[in-house]
Amino acid sequence: MALNDAVPSSATDVFKRNAEDADKLLNASGPVTNRLGTPLASWEQITQSHAAWNNRGAWVTATAYAVNDIWEDGGVWYVVLSAYTSGASAAADIAGPNIAVLNGNFGSAATKDAGTGFDQVPLNADIVYPVDSVQGLAGLVGTQDDQQINLKGWYADSGVGGGVLYWDAARPKSEHNGGTVFSPTVPYSATTSDYLDGIGETDPTGLGCWIKQESNEFNTGFSDGTPHEIDILVVYGQSNARGYAGSTTGVPEYNTENVVVWNGTTVEPLTSYTPTQNDGVSTGSMWPSFCNEYAKQTDRRALLANCAKGSQSVADLSKGAANTNYSGLVDWVSDIKTYIATLGLSVGNISVIYWQGEQDAQLETNPATYKTTLETLWADLKLDTGASDFNIITVGSYSLTTVRQSIPIQNAQRLMARDLDDVKIIYDRAQALGSVGMKVDTVHLNQQGYNTIGTLAARNYVETLLSNNSQESSAYIDRFGKLNLDGSQDWELFGGRIFKAAVDDWQITANSHRAASGLFSVAINGSDELEITLCSEVDYILSATATVMSQNNAGESLVLKIDDDIHTNVVNGRSVATLGISCDINAVCTDMATGAVTTGLQDSLLDDAITITNAATGVVNISHPEIRGVANACVYESNPRLISAKTTSNTATQVRMYDSSGTLINGQFSFMLPSSRITQSNLNTGLDICIEIIAAKKSNNF
Repeated sequence: MALNDAVPSSATDVFKRNAEDADKLLNASGPVTNRLGTPLASWEQITQSHAAWNNRGAWVTATAYAVNDIWEDGGVWYVVLSAYTSGASAAADIAGPNIAVLNGNFGSAATKDAGTGFDQVPLNADIVYPVDSVQGLAGLVGTQDDQQINLKGWYADSGVGGGVLYWDAARPKSEHNGGTVFSPTVPYSATTSDYLDGIGETDPTGLGCWIKQESNEFNTGFSDGTPHEIDILVVYGQSNARGYAGSTTGVPEYNTENVVVWNGTTVEPLTSYTPTQNDGVSTGSMWPSFCNEYAKQTDRRALLANCAKGSQSVADLSKGAANTNYSGLVDWVSDIKTYIATLGLSVGNISVIYWQGEQDAQLETNPATYKTTLETLWADLKLDTGASDFNIITVGSYSLTTVRQSIPIQNAQRLMARDLDDVKIIYDRAQALGSVGMKVDTVHLNQQGYNTIGTLAARNYVETLLSNNSQESSAYIDRFGKLNLDGSQDWELFGGRIFKAAVDDWQITANSHRAASGLFSVAINGSDELEITLCSEVDYILSATATVMSQNNAGESLVLKIDDDIHTNVVNGRSVATLGISCDINAVCTDMATGAVTTGLQDSLLDDAITITNAATGVVNISHPEIRGVANACVYESNPRLISAKTTSNTATQVRMYDSSGTLINGQFSFMLPSSRITQSNLNTGLDICIEIIAAKKSNNF
């Protein structure tokens, strides 16, 4: 039978010819012509051809390209199928018959199949290219839409904050946020905030980003599978509420599936990097710990909306402020309600978790003004979002200065919780965490601190919301200097030490064991009097003492007293105490003629506070600090003398000395000035002087 029989053919001679052709195709070095007259490339030719891809780099116009040349345009590689000369544009060549998209290896013959680098993994392979951290995304450009990579973690070797990313060639690079959208032309920076903010973007108007895959499903049922209403947890405040640990070292390895996070359009799984309404993506936060504990305690489902933003005062967060803080929060809650409805579920509790106050502390906002503004904010939130409860984490600060500034704001927050039934304190001990290694700076906690607050605040929140007020909300709990005398009288104590060393001003310093946070500032007023500002308005000054800490053993010792009639007034929500300092001055006039005088104190202290002038033989006038009582004088020599002292005013005394015959005569005498009022300039010596003050405030209405 002829060898040109139609295909297929079962003829014996056709079978024999096909067997011969197959042998030639596998073993011959040149082309093989089959029974139909069609030339076919042998296996040797095929392998040589595919091993000889020639990498020509980026496409160039008016260039001769040969078969198996490969070139690149816009991050995509193409292989030349038939020799040709490139035209005016790569797009025209791509649309022509001479090239095809290269779906295999991108390397040359030397690197073909050599590894699993990004340019060596076929787009159609069952391999998702691994990236260890976001640092590896810089310069990593996708080659086609929906190409996937697997980000192991946000930080190298962390295993946290990663996930599957896909390439979106049409996504504006300006949308880079470092959490869910990654531009490959943003350089990685060890300063996390710089990377999140896209600092250094080299192609700000360009397109093409890696997108973190988002889930729009979460566990919406009880453990027995029954449907559940969805709570809304609205986070509001400033950077600690947002999350600003600086890193996620120590973040919980497990994140509950019961709580998901709103990103503005849909939900995504709970991680340490929560998207915020208008402040990027958090860098570590309390929310994984909070949500884990919330789910553990309640088995409820919730959607968390982080609307906090760093460096915001309570006025900045209020309705009507010239920003999108408040309006954005309201919009998010509205969108979340709609989203929950699309799931066929109902909205459960809407709770506001509020952690703020550092900015107002630094601004020294009047605490009464702060409380009024915060109460108005809560009233507006209830009306505009339907929230049922306002849960406060009191402001905490972690240096002496910021602690002093924070106390009035803490008290305002506590008073608001006392006055309003739907406002609760769910954590009131943040300030204590800074002293046990849980801070990163003067106002922010590290991840360990966030974990601690998250867990404990969630327990108190659940206890308060679903049962009775948590102990943290109780007015009778003993914390931060409060004394509860009989369960009804609630007192707060404020106090501390200041000191004056050498000729320096009075100081409050965290580097001295004498420092205490109950004192806000110390100054000398225009009347040369000492003014101490306490951290809060107080009702009583319970005690004030002055001590000279170091004196030599020679000569007299100085004993200082604080006058009982301490004057106080209130400035910006803080009590200012004006202290009168006095002492009994013992001095000796060694020469009535010249007015020479000495107190015998170290460094001649108070010598210059006394002036003696000779009015006549045996008569001197003493000008001295204001005294309480009358001065007295004694003869200070061995000769028989008579002496008299007459206090003519509280700042002047006249002394007369007589011999045994009653004649006025100059001599030496000692005198004592009782309770002499000492000005600050009188104390400007090398003595180390310490003043302690204790004040009290009654913080309930009983």
